[in-house]
Amino acid sequence: MNRIHIIGNLTRSPEERETKNGEKVVDFTVAENHGANRAVTYFECGAFGKTGEACYKYLRKGDKVYVEGTLDLNVYKTMTGAAGAVLKVSVRAVEFLTPKGEKSQDPDEPF
Repeated sequence: MNRIHIIGNLTRSPEERETKNGEKVVDFTVAENHGANRAVTYFECGAFGKTGEACYKYLRKGDKVYVEGTLDLNVYKTMTGAAGAVLKVSVRAVEFLTPKGEKSQDPDEPF
């Protein structure tokens, strides 16, 4: 089973784009702090459909979220022909954890 659960803060506001086959996807990055040692892991996320629409409409940089999804490996070639790979979370569900009207927390600050 491939499933990932993340609680963290958005490092940037969500951005909407279209895939090659015309499907809309909303991309955002979640920073997850590892407690007192201040180590941070960054997760690139992509949300589709109604989940993506809600993320694009309501989330902003610094908002705290819970993300559930699968971890996908995207392999590509650069314009120079070099191979590359990126791990990305395909979002299945998102919970908005920043209360409405509350100022968003800086993603680089500990929880």
